[in-house]
Amino acid sequence: MKFTIPLITTLLSLLPILVSGQDDPLACRNCNVDVDDSDPRIVYSPAASWTHHKTDAIKSLYYNNTDSFARVEGAKAMFTFTGMGIEYWALKPTHEVTIQIDGETLSSDTAPNLTTSTIIIASRAFNTSGEHTITMTATDNGTVYLASIGLDRFRIDNGSVTSSTSDSSTTSPSATKSSASCLHSTQAGMAIGGFLMSFLLICAL
Repeated sequence: MKFTIPLITTLLSLLPILVSGQDDPLACRNCNVDVDDSDPRIVYSPAASWTHHKTDAIKSLYYNNTDSFARVEGAKAMFTFTGMGIEYWALKPTHEVTIQIDGETLSSDTAPNLTTSTIIIASRAFNTSGEHTITMTATDNGTVYLASIGLDRFRIDNGSVTSSTSDSSTTSPSATKSSASCLHSTQAGMAIGGFLMSFLLICAL
């Protein structure tokens, strides 16, 4: 069996991609799933105290150009999900917000809202996948200009992290591959690359 030079060149050019696993179509598929604040699975209460806002796509600071907020003490948002972790994204709150996951209270600091985009207010990771419920509650009244609680989106980890509880940070909103998924991807890529190289050497004999 003989190969033409262009075909061999093309196959060899694929080796770095296969070995790295970066373009593996099964690598980290749906590891992180964003749930917009407009998702009907999110329960807002009292419903009348919440404002659901849609902004211009060009000027929007929010995921999917929407956000939800309230200015009333006791306003609550609750979301039940299945996964190995969750991130709560919003503009940095200027009032105290109580954040609980399965009854466990997570810490979140408040400060004047000087950010120009939403950030991770709080997050939680679990060792195994399962059903969990996150609840955010406003503990103070807001003002005409400042909401006491807000929500841009949740980011659900469908099974890529095994770390412990983490607090708010300014991590980029772009989805990232987990170390476990990347490891599996790299291993698969190396196996395929090795097979391809062996195949080419045998055919060249």
